[in-house]
Amino acid sequence: MPNFTNQELTDIVLCYGAFGNNALQAQRRYQQMFPNRQVPDVRTFVSTVQRLRDYGSFAPRVHDRGRRTRSRRVMDAEEQILEAVEDDPSLSTRRLAHQVRVSQFIVWRTLRILRQTWCLHDGAPPHFARQVRDFLNVEHPNRWIGRNGPIHWPARSPDLTPCDFYLWGYMKQLVYS
Repeated sequence: MPNFTNQELTDIVLCYGAFGNNALQAQRRYQQMFPNRQVPDVRTFVSTVQRLRDYGSFAPRVHDRGRRTRSRRVMDAEEQILEAVEDDPSLSTRRLAHQVRVSQFIVWRTLRILRQTWCLHDGAPPHFARQVRDFLNVEHPNRWIGRNGPIHWPARSPDLTPCDFYLWGYMKQLVYS
């Protein structure tokens, strides 16, 4: 939407209201009344009034310019994708995208994130039961770290962190090579 002054936005709202919320007629009248101004698109009439109703101001909403948040629809779709894959791991990404009604890219991204996920198990005595380890072997095959896991980790180790496990060794290798 082009930038309009507050006066122009006020005139847009007044024209829209004068013609019974009919944006097309309001646009035509606006063009007749203000021949030297840029004529707003029909959608601008509707969106300007809606913004005024929603926020009580003509000022555009300030968006967070930091990390982009995923929409609720995409998050719901990711949950549906994971449930569908759990029910039938042989589903193709194309069929899965069609079933969940999202793009194939979202399916690929969700599955890639799932494939890269590791579980760090704390190894506390109540969590060390055979049933827990069997569950981790099913849910995270060869992708969990803990006592008697695919990658051994000392139980309740206060001096070891995931950075000690991987990052510092990797950084040392980079620095000294």
